[in-house]
Amino acid sequence: MKQKKSIFSLNNYKILIISLLAYGNLAAQEMRIEVGKTKIALNEAFTISIESDGKEINDFGAFPEIPNFKKISSPSRATSQSSFSANGEVRNITTYIRTQTYHPQREGTFALRPFKIRVNGKDLDYEGLNIQVTAYDPTKGELEELNAEDFEDLLSEKEIKLIEVNEDAFLGLTINKNEVFVGEGFTVSLALYISAENRAPMQYFELGKQVEEIAKKLKPANCWEENFDIQDIPESPRLQINGKVYLQDKFYEATFFPFNNQAITFPRVGLQMKVKKKIDLQNPNEFSDKTETEIKTFYSNPRTVLVKQLPRHPLREKVAVGVFYLQEAYPPQGIATGESFKYTFQIMGEGNIAAIQAPNISDNPNLIFYASNTQQFINRGQGKVSGAILYEYQIIPSEAGKYALKNQIAWIFFNPNTARYDTLRPLAQFNVTGESRRNSEISTTDLNKFYQRIPQERNTLIDQSNDEWFKLTIKFILGIMLAIMLVWVIWHRGIS
Repeated sequence: MKQKKSIFSLNNYKILIISLLAYGNLAAQEMRIEVGKTKIALNEAFTISIESDGKEINDFGAFPEIPNFKKISSPSRATSQSSFSANGEVRNITTYIRTQTYHPQREGTFALRPFKIRVNGKDLDYEGLNIQVTAYDPTKGELEELNAEDFEDLLSEKEIKLIEVNEDAFLGLTINKNEVFVGEGFTVSLALYISAENRAPMQYFELGKQVEEIAKKLKPANCWEENFDIQDIPESPRLQINGKVYLQDKFYEATFFPFNNQAITFPRVGLQMKVKKKIDLQNPNEFSDKTETEIKTFYSNPRTVLVKQLPRHPLREKVAVGVFYLQEAYPPQGIATGESFKYTFQIMGEGNIAAIQAPNISDNPNLIFYASNTQQFINRGQGKVSGAILYEYQIIPSEAGKYALKNQIAWIFFNPNTARYDTLRPLAQFNVTGESRRNSEISTTDLNKFYQRIPQERNTLIDQSNDEWFKLTIKFILGIMLAIMLVWVIWHRGIS
């Protein structure tokens, strides 16, 4: 078992789901603004999120600018799903999240001034705060940004023909991995790259309709898709590719998880743009009937991703594939036999969170496990799909002794970075005192009413073939009641 330290910036995206366990607050707060850590290193990101419980975020205003911070791409989209039992009733809550990421540009203390964001027609206010940026921290890794290596194949000699003389731009389909395992995610993005020296004015038209058609062509039939759902083209970042500066207009991004080991081929797709053929010197960027325009189609290059089969394993067809680690809530000490306590097993990391299955629970006559709550969080942003899923259990011990949950709970997955199967096991241990309760009735107020009624119900089968007389009696009584009702209606009408 490997107990791993987080290698993702998951805290910045609020995926520590333990904070969502305050069920009462979830019901009370419909929409809100949340921020990430206010003390970060120079190589850490700061985030601002808008959250909506139970209602999708259909439209929202611009996130604020922060002095000495750089906005990164468009806001990422995430959802958090929770289900829990309360008084015998299962409740489900979905939280929709949009997160804007900022990269600090230098050390110091900077003010995030009070701001307002309009979400779904409602203004959300934030009072502001100070953000402290400390020196570079080598343990935090590097902040991810695109570099020229991501576009080498787009500007090779065979693709030069796609760059027109009059329109210094090209359509680029980029993939972050050329070879993956079955179930391993890879991210595909499509963007128009316009040279900073381009002089031919260009204009998008029917972009939403075009992107919808492009997405259908790009989606492989043998993959699970997590679409990043880019609603608006963000402010174009400036990228240096082969010594030349380009502006990137990204309008499509998705992560795919292959179901089998068939190679995945992405076809050549095209994006139509309105391009001015002649420039009005007085208004060089104006599109009007006075200036001649044409429809220009920019094409991407076809790409192929090779998919490798997972190594042999009894659970090869069922395990999740990704880089995951365990976070658990330790049980209390001083537990007595017959009393229930809560234990949470939280799987966190990068991979297909939606496909994660519950951990395996081994049989133990001295411990009874009840699954009482499950919560899921998926974040789609920064070129990857990450998140967490939390399993909550009620455990009832029936014998005194010392217990180690690593002997009871195990979750197996395949790590594509090491190309090996791995197992997450709890570190939690606890002591139980008291008399044996294995052969006696266990009562607890912590379980919901469904479980409390189990010992009180009969487990014998009922032969309904002997109840014909009862059915006939019921039919006879219903017939008499119907006849009385009809007589009353007729008599009432006769009087009136």
